[in-house]
Amino acid sequence: MEIGGRFPESEDALSEAVASLGAAIDEVRKLQIDASDDALIDLVPELEIAARRHRSLQLDVVENAAKRGLHKRDGHGSPKIFERHAAGLSNGEAAARDKTRRMTRTLPGVRAAYAAGEIGTAHVDLLGRVHANKRVRDAMADREDAFLADASLLSFRQFENRVRLWERLTDQDGPEPAADRSHANRDFRLLQEFNTSWTAAGSFGSVDGAELKDIFDHYYQAELLADWEQAKAEHGDDVTDDMLPRTPAQRRADAFKRMALDAAAFDGSPVPAATTHTIVWSADAFDEMIRRLDPNYQPVPFDPDTFRCETLNGDPLDPNDAFANSLVNKIRRAVVDAKGVTIDLGTARLFTGSARAAVQLDADCCVWPGCEAPTSRCQTDHLKPHSEGGRTHPGNGAVLCGRHNRLKATRNYRIWKDPDGTWHTQTPDGRTIQ
Repeated sequence: MEIGGRFPESEDALSEAVASLGAAIDEVRKLQIDASDDALIDLVPELEIAARRHRSLQLDVVENAAKRGLHKRDGHGSPKIFERHAAGLSNGEAAARDKTRRMTRTLPGVRAAYAAGEIGTAHVDLLGRVHANKRVRDAMADREDAFLADASLLSFRQFENRVRLWERLTDQDGPEPAADRSHANRDFRLLQEFNTSWTAAGSFGSVDGAELKDIFDHYYQAELLADWEQAKAEHGDDVTDDMLPRTPAQRRADAFKRMALDAAAFDGSPVPAATTHTIVWSADAFDEMIRRLDPNYQPVPFDPDTFRCETLNGDPLDPNDAFANSLVNKIRRAVVDAKGVTIDLGTARLFTGSARAAVQLDADCCVWPGCEAPTSRCQTDHLKPHSEGGRTHPGNGAVLCGRHNRLKATRNYRIWKDPDGTWHTQTPDGRTIQ
């Protein structure tokens, strides 16, 4: 029976269902304390799936309220403002949810996958931000299946790179005008604050920025190693992060200062010429850039599914800037085919050989599940140990950070790659790490 526009029996059931969610959370909170190691490990992805479904439900509830125009009842200017107030959100949280909610209207497959907990919150929020770009919004529906496939297979960092690449190539106003603007508007300043401290502020084009970041990362790594050595001398081999004498922020500041002092110490050279920067190209993209040298050639749009123009660590680069540098060998060129096989390493300076470089080009970070240590800081490891007859060949190689390389070697973990490019890591007891 309806009373005053309400259905008491239905609403009682709704209140009971919501209360049961809270009761279930309280029960899991108690039970997890005495759970076995395996159960506790399994609980992490299970709770993540539950959290995604819960967030999806929040979006559905606000969408339902928006369709009814309920935000107007209390004078809220929009569903976003209503949710910000009702849920006690920050402006940033409310804006992110609003963009995601609007995106799920036009991408029902993404909405369903998120409701089932199959794709991550960060993934759908990224699609929401891209959907806010009116110039690519209509094209997203045709790309939905690819978005879903990538979200299920790639780490978020890899997914973000691919989605942003698609956005840049699809956007009719980019990427070339944006790249031109970012390079033309490059700037760097040191600003003194009222308390006499200094703040660095600047912006660079894609290639210059990637090159500077590569140099800076080497300096930061040196500061980190120095901290570890100092901590080991004071505390022994069982060193943890909280024993290090400096915070990551302090190390970054000291690395920048050291980089500047080193630059000042060399006559005419800002840094030692030991850093080799690599640009990874897909063969089709590099060939297209060569054809564009002909002033009468009509450019063909890049294919978002195969396009690659990035650093060794997977940082995307503007193809115009990168191609200009490749022509003069200021930056090493590496061209790969559709399967990721290296077909051209250029003629500029190599690391310690083309075999090692080819292995590095196979992944933009450590292949261990969940590890995002960039390739430039990783070691090249034999999948089948050299002592057991493993060949020193790209097909028998993988990039692993120092920690996971040692873990694999000392505890008999097994790593292999499927023909489709998917990496797998198996524990000594035969369990595949998801």
